Amino acid sequence: MKRLMCGISLAAAAAMMLGTAADRVAAQNANLPALVIQGGTLIDGNGGAPLANSVVIIQGNRITAVGRAGQVQVPAGAQIINANGKFVLPGLWDAQVNYAWYWGEVMLNQGVTSTVDIGDGEEISIAQRDTVNHGKAVGPRQLVGIGHLGGIRGGAMPTGMESELATRKDPKSADDARALARRFLGAGADMVMIHDGSYAPEIYQAAYDEAHKAGKPAFCRCGGPKTGPKEGALAGADMYPHSTGIAAAVAKDGTRANNELDRFAEMDDAKAGDLIRIMAEHHVNLVPTLVHDSPSYPKGWARFQTEVRRTFQDPNLRAYYDDNNIRSFFATYNRADRGEVREPAAMCWPAATPTTRRRPVLSCMTKWRPWRRQEFPRCM
Repeated sequence: MKRLMCGISLAAAAAMMLGTAADRVAAQNANLPALVIQGGTLIDGNGGAPLANSVVIIQGNRITAVGRAGQVQVPAGAQIINANGKFVLPGLWDAQVNYAWYWGEVMLNQGVTSTVDIGDGEEISIAQRDTVNHGKAVGPRQLVGIGHLGGIRGGAMPTGMESELATRKDPKSADDARALARRFLGAGADMVMIHDGSYAPEIYQAAYDEAHKAGKPAFCRCGGPKTGPKEGALAGADMYPHSTGIAAAVAKDGTRANNELDRFAEMDDAKAGDLIRIMAEHHVNLVPTLVHDSPSYPKGWARFQTEVRRTFQDPNLRAYYDDNNIRSFFATYNRADRGEVREPAAMCWPAATPTTRRRPVLSCMTKWRPWRRQEFPRCM
């Protein structure tokens, strides 16, 4: 992994010390020798000009001093990292991740030092997080939901045999929502998450009230039909993963778009302004992972797939991903809808069928090709 680590491991080393969840082990680190990163060009993320020939001093799990060489006193006995010719920056956050334990090292090597999961890790996510936080495993700092409420559909329907901390809980009342939120928080959840908008607003308000009493944020995929982004904000949501429900809420009346990008293209400025105002007043943040619902328009897919295929030719990276894992990156392009804007062209060709998993060829408008399973790479 030396080649991957070369330009970015310094950022990871610096930013791993910044932090929130790392307070749990602050006492263990307080007496360690200082760590000094010197000589690199510092980009601190605050909007100022890059600082050449910088010195960053880290004591325990805190950055205690930053400045130009010669202006900062380096503690005696400090461990020195020579960053000459490199860039130093705060660690990156992946704010929407289905975390797997074997991603820890590769994430750090790419500068990702903190992650937020989606509440599907259940009991094992507690062990993964705490193992990293106590220095027993290598990985980014993890914020975990353990489980979430809602998101129950299809093969995810509960059987009644799930554990107390299994994900996809189904609250039947506000009291149920409070009890479930307390259960996850009591087990160590870093947030309370509800994964759809199918409940009445009082369900969300009750669960989020418990989160806020515990000093934790509340996450909502408020896509309706009962609770949308506006109702979620009023109920106390702090974060909207995937920006769920936003596009539909701001689209013009009568818009038939079935693709996330098309909905934004048909935006009603008055609706958007009203929703922005409400979300700003209630301090709601977006995680705009639109790729979850719309990985761009199909005309760009061939280029993106080529880039992904080229990326995974790196044998160092391949050490972390098996073939099935790599195929999942390409599957994104199959599950996304191509959008209403292109529906008229689709009329020229047979519709997709479950057996072939084939999309219509839109050659009436473009030269986009259909997707076929055999077109996917064999992942070397």
